Amino acid sequence: MVDLDAGVVDACRQHLGQKVFEDPRLKLVTADAFHFMKQTGNGKYDGVVCDLTDFPVGYNDGKFREFYASVFPLSRKVLKDGGWIGVYAGSRDAVFNGGMPIASALEEMLTGLFAGTERQEALIPSFGEPCYFLYGLRGDRHKEQTAEAVIGVDENIIKNVMAVVDAAAIDGLNDWDDSADYIREKLEDAKNINIILKDDGMVVGYLLAVPHNDALAELKDADSVLREDAARYYVELVEILSGRRRGIGLLKLLFRIVEEAEKRFGVNKFSMHARVNTGLSRVVQKYFGNMITSVRRIEHWKYYCGEEPVDYIEGTYKK
Repeated sequence: MVDLDAGVVDACRQHLGQKVFEDPRLKLVTADAFHFMKQTGNGKYDGVVCDLTDFPVGYNDGKFREFYASVFPLSRKVLKDGGWIGVYAGSRDAVFNGGMPIASALEEMLTGLFAGTERQEALIPSFGEPCYFLYGLRGDRHKEQTAEAVIGVDENIIKNVMAVVDAAAIDGLNDWDDSADYIREKLEDAKNINIILKDDGMVVGYLLAVPHNDALAELKDADSVLREDAARYYVELVEILSGRRRGIGLLKLLFRIVEEAEKRFGVNKFSMHARVNTGLSRVVQKYFGNMITSVRRIEHWKYYCGEEPVDYIEGTYKK
């Protein structure tokens, strides 16, 4: 960790209960991060986190871009090939004097230097407002991710899928005593579509789609507006391991699921309840574009302790 102001670090220690400073793995450096990265050898780190204020150099668009035009290349320099960068991109309402959101400016700059960039939104309780976070990857390692349909089930597949489920803590699924049985049941049901995401041969993501009417039977109490549609598939579960979430992998999962539904069952319509705070809804709407036929916001989704919004999305896949 590199911080310019020792006083800020001391204040965090004393008043914010920051236990991270007691972790023996942490090396704290009091220095100018620019100078530190310039003096650091190339390709030394697996990841870089840029946790700066909304406006580190004021509200002027030009000065802001000039500042980050130094931050991002230096960050790329110290990363290993395949290393990642995470950037705090300000509150959702943070804009320059000219009105442009700072997150949009940062995303544009990050995309020019890093592969597989994506934006996610999260509510920061201490800030009292939603904030944006950006992620990117040094190099082209994200191109190695492939989405594959699971045809036939064996213990190895169940083990690999459960590893993703357990690590991601999907909707409390890994707290169930019978979570492995649940996954096995979904994988063995021929009506379902199961897609895994592989990265260098390792299973790092999982997507499950079920007939829409099967989902309706389980969700009617949570979404009373949901209606029957026998010619539609519902995306019930989607997750990618932390550190392997590079926009393009998610897109491969989503597009593979609708391709499989059309190929195997002649169905080209899909639906899902997509989380808003994680950015899933935004990604689906952005990349499926005019294939999206309906979006409906549910402010308090039952399955996330009633505290998160989701968008119910319907679409029709077109090649």
